[in-house]
Amino acid sequence: MEQLLGFLTEDVIALDLKATDREGAIAELVDLMVEAGKIDAQDRDAIVQQVLEREKLGSTGIGHGFAIPHVKACDRVSELVGAFGRSAEGIDFNAIDGEPCTLFFLMVSPAGGAGEHLRILQKIARAVRDERRVRFLTEAKDAAEVVALLNEVTES
Repeated sequence: MEQLLGFLTEDVIALDLKATDREGAIAELVDLMVEAGKIDAQDRDAIVQQVLEREKLGSTGIGHGFAIPHVKACDRVSELVGAFGRSAEGIDFNAIDGEPCTLFFLMVSPAGGAGEHLRILQKIARAVRDERRVRFLTEAKDAAEVVALLNEVTES
């Protein structure tokens, strides 16, 4: 079976986001990708800005405590990159259900990667509407468990 989230590795997962707002959460997730060598440090601010610009078009808080901030056709990356974060306190992401978000999946796609980008967004959005799966992600004990859960979600 194809693993759509093969790019999501343990080094880009934070189970204890420190951010208290949307901009901080996005910046923290992008920082994870810089630290893991997934994006160049000099591209960090531009990518954060592109994700924030996308948020202005409409919140990526899809409800059930989950947000999928993303940007496609980013000229700062040559391949699909992403990060996952969890916030114990929850962050106001202007989600469609009005609830704070605690789980975040950030995805940045290069130009020409729109098809894969859309497939992953659809699978994640569909999967996190399952309260049981959201609970598993909320209770995951380590990054390896998150990787396994997200890969299982996208295979189904």
